[in-house]
Amino acid sequence: MAARPHTPICIILICCHHPPKRHPTPNFEKDPRMVTPEPALELTTLPANPFSLGIAVRFFSDHRPFADFELSKMATALIHQIDAQQHIVGVVNDRLVAYLGWQRVRPEVAEAWISGKGPLLATEDGTALAVTLLAVTDPKFAISLLREAKRRNPSASVYWMRYYADRRPPTARVVRSGRAK
Repeated sequence: MAARPHTPICIILICCHHPPKRHPTPNFEKDPRMVTPEPALELTTLPANPFSLGIAVRFFSDHRPFADFELSKMATALIHQIDAQQHIVGVVNDRLVAYLGWQRVRPEVAEAWISGKGPLLATEDGTALAVTLLAVTDPKFAISLLREAKRRNPSASVYWMRYYADRRPPTARVVRSGRAK
């Protein structure tokens, strides 16, 4: 006599003798265990290659006023900063969220620039950094980028101009030896 193949049987048994316990609805704002931590901001530089330029151009194309700039001027600045490794980017979850780029300048040139008394002229042997490109998806990333630029160039003063979307006059900033001025 031939053996009979086994037929699988699946039995699901649900028993509820007691009503299910009610759990309180969690309050995500008050319970720190329920809050998902923010992903960390990773600070790095882009490698000097054409892909990096494309990543940077794409990032700036989403941010005003950079989206309205002439591409050739913007690309020229980005190519120089990426090739010379004179930039820092912020990345969260493999997504570019911040960019800071600078030029090396002499301190007297930077002082004249931030006071509106002279053009910004780059020099390879400059002992100061003039931030020329800064864009972030969240304002809290800006200070992290500036601190990292200062950490990587401890003997250099860092100069930048802050421009406002509401057309207020720009304000000048300088960081020397860890102090903002």
